[in-house]
Amino acid sequence: MAVGSVVGEKNATRVRLIAYARDEAVDFYLPVYRMSAGRWLIKENGRAYILDEQCREFKLNGAKPSAGSLSDFLGGEKIPPDGRIRLKPGQAFEVTLAFPPLPDRARVGALVYDGRVLPFAPY
Repeated sequence: MAVGSVVGEKNATRVRLIAYARDEAVDFYLPVYRMSAGRWLIKENGRAYILDEQCREFKLNGAKPSAGSLSDFLGGEKIPPDGRIRLKPGQAFEVTLAFPPLPDRARVGALVYDGRVLPFAPY
């Protein structure tokens, strides 16, 4: 996985996440909103959030696969209920994650995605 871009908007911080499979097939799990838990979860218990340099946590507000990813991997259909996307060797999948806006003074941050930490420099 890699952070493709971080864009700060007035009402949100959007992080473009790219998942890719190198030499072998892999399963990539998208966050799925679980009403019973009242939050976005990855594989039923993992989470996605960003941390700023003060270690403040910004919870996920939404996830949207890119248009190409939806048609290429899901046939234009909705995200599977378990969020599982199967990537064949050499394939990549893009999703844009939406979070609350980071403070203007934030210089660095990190996306925590199901336990993986991906640092980034905002904007």
